[in-house]
Amino acid sequence: MTKRVKLFPDDLKAADAVVADADAVLVRADSAAETTIAEANARARSTIDEAREKADQLVAEAEEQAQRTREKAEEEAARVRAQAQSDAENTLADANAQAERLISSENIKQMAEERAREIVSQARAQEKQMRTGADEYASASLSELSSLLQELQRRTDAGRRAIAERNGRDLTNVTLEHE
Repeated sequence: MTKRVKLFPDDLKAADAVVADADAVLVRADSAAETTIAEANARARSTIDEAREKADQLVAEAEEQAQRTREKAEEEAARVRAQAQSDAENTLADANAQAERLISSENIKQMAEERAREIVSQARAQEKQMRTGADEYASASLSELSSLLQELQRRTDAGRRAIAERNGRDLTNVTLEHE
């Protein structure tokens, strides 16, 4: 058996007032939640914009350093090649001068030619060695630049992943360039 409760008009008015108050609280809560979400989104956009600016700055700095390193390597290689060429020419000139002085007889002439060939061979070997050294220097400089750019890329990708994590995005769906 169910007990019937008799409601009086004052009870109904009080119940309506409680429902109205609950509705007002829900409206305020919804409004506060929307405001909080909007503020969080604005902060997230600001953080992303700052991160992009920093990444752009890091890339620009890396490109500038890369250009300076490349120019330095090219200058050094050119200097070494020029020095090697100059040394080879001087050595050849010395060899030729000595050879002409020694050409008083056929035997002396043959000895001079043999010595000149040795000097030329040594000069060419020295030039080759200097060219190889210049090429190794340029290769090492470019390798260092490549490592620097790879490290910068790794840091940039890590920053983007951190932003994605902070924004609650699934990292498997974050598309990163160069991956």
